[in-house]
Amino acid sequence: MADKAHSMSTERSFVYSAAGSVAGAMQTLFWHPLDLLKTRLQVRDGLVGGTPAYRSLMHACTSILRSDGAMGFLRGALPNVLGSSLAWGIQMPIYAQLKRILSSESASTSKDRPLFFFA
Repeated sequence: MADKAHSMSTERSFVYSAAGSVAGAMQTLFWHPLDLLKTRLQVRDGLVGGTPAYRSLMHACTSILRSDGAMGFLRGALPNVLGSSLAWGIQMPIYAQLKRILSSESASTSKDRPLFFFA
């Protein structure tokens, strides 16, 4: 009986880890182009004669598209995707396990369950 519970817990942790990794990768791929634009506008690394390289957000978009194509918006995304996938893949099973442990302890010691709002 204990082996079955342990294998279910391990399987559930693997599912949480895989789900967290995929969610982290998708989130990063979705938001990376906007983050790239924000960074390029903030850094102003293309100063030409004291004026910014980009006049507006639209000018930045068209400049990136013209110089690098659509894939230019994903430049540098791989390290971010790997880091985000790893972080979320570790965080999700740990969070689920802690939530399970703390909710079972609070259910046995208290009727008002203060951790209900964190679930």
